[in-house]
Amino acid sequence: MKFTGIIIYYLVVVGLLIPSPAQAVQPKDIDLMLEQMSPTTLQDWKTKAYSDDLLAPVILGRAFSEGKGTKKNQVEALKWYRKAASYGNPLAEYYLGGMYDLGMGVPKNATEAFKHYMRAAENGIPDAQDTLGVLYAGGRGVKRDLVQAAKWHRLAAEQGNASGQSNLGYLYETGMGGLQQSYGEAQKWYRHAAEQGYDYGQYNLGLLYLRGNGVKQNFLEAEKWVRKAAEQGLATAQNDLGAIYAIGGDGLEQNLVESYKWVIIALTNDVARAKTLQKILKSQMNQKQIAEGERLAKEWLSKH
Repeated sequence: MKFTGIIIYYLVVVGLLIPSPAQAVQPKDIDLMLEQMSPTTLQDWKTKAYSDDLLAPVILGRAFSEGKGTKKNQVEALKWYRKAASYGNPLAEYYLGGMYDLGMGVPKNATEAFKHYMRAAENGIPDAQDTLGVLYAGGRGVKRDLVQAAKWHRLAAEQGNASGQSNLGYLYETGMGGLQQSYGEAQKWYRHAAEQGYDYGQYNLGLLYLRGNGVKQNFLEAEKWVRKAAEQGLATAQNDLGAIYAIGGDGLEQNLVESYKWVIIALTNDVARAKTLQKILKSQMNQKQIAEGERLAKEWLSKH
């Protein structure tokens, strides 16, 4: 039987489920458990960990790493992850990979990070599989290999991992990693990611609609998806949303004020090319329009 999300959380907390190393508990499930963490529940998890509970050390590692129910302590987090890894828990391997990758509690070590990510990925952790794809694509901790990158992104994507779906979509869009270039496949995978709320999936799907690649060109659909990503804080999407409003077309009215708003927001996120668009917009707008765009940007930024 396969459990996910809130069901896993409930069963683990009440003691009805003691996951095996291969149990389908994912990072998002651990994060859900952390939302309920307090000094009292932290102590409960410690008691379980000392009783050789397989999941408790992972939860404790995350609690100390994120400062949930206790102060942040990366060295303590590392201790608990290593304990869980000694039980063969693949989630612990994933988190250990992150510790070495980011230099948290240990010196940065890309090779060591890759080793731990691989152990987690081979045991079916989709976040680890997607991360492994990123490492192969960038040649970080391992020799660059886009075919291997595609393999691991696909494994993650087929398990519903939104980042993996978006990354696989990009490889199809560009025809890299030994994949035959296909806007149709790119659109399919971007859409899977976008419908899960993943910002890069939304952004890339929007760009396909903007350019008419793999789908009929549709400015309204482009605005819809790029805006979703922009609202989540994706800086490149914020700039490109500004460009979409500046151009208009295909049922989407040109809106220079809204365009200027998003360009200002993108500039606060250090998007260099936003400066060029800002200069162009200023040449086409009056002072009242510019002031309104700045007001709207300030209002948006105050809420995000």
